[in-house]
Amino acid sequence: MQLDNVDCQILDTLQKDGRIKNKDLAVQVGLSASACHERVRRLESAGIVRGYRALVDASALGARFDAWIDVEVREHTGRDVDDFLARLHTAEQVLSAHRVAGPQDFMLHVLARSQTAWSAFMREARDAGLDVVVKHMSVVTDCVKVRQPFRPNRSTSTGPEPI
Repeated sequence: MQLDNVDCQILDTLQKDGRIKNKDLAVQVGLSASACHERVRRLESAGIVRGYRALVDASALGARFDAWIDVEVREHTGRDVDDFLARLHTAEQVLSAHRVAGPQDFMLHVLARSQTAWSAFMREARDAGLDVVVKHMSVVTDCVKVRQPFRPNRSTSTGPEPI
């Protein structure tokens, strides 16, 4: 899907304020309310806009353990990897999981009330017969940058810009 400058302005605005009213968004990008609504729906239908979320301060809700954890699944049979993936999808403390190349199989962003709560997840996986091991753990001490809006190359399609 090709994006023009107006699409990019819509994406930029929605990433900053997902609750903006359509009429206010339309004014901001210079469209009628109906044309703006149609563009937003098109971006949603194309899977570019996947949803709208509230940003929550997890520490205010008791989360004290924030870490990036490299995990290896030692047995690469379909069952072990599939079982671990299923556990990741239901683990509330795993914010995001990424399959990566390198000495580990997954990089997990974990947010939990304590390291003990996270350790229980890994212990349960091992108790279920999965041969998983933490290869490296980096505990977050301070967040110095929060996610910023992604700005696509305005003259091309929606793919990422080359590095």
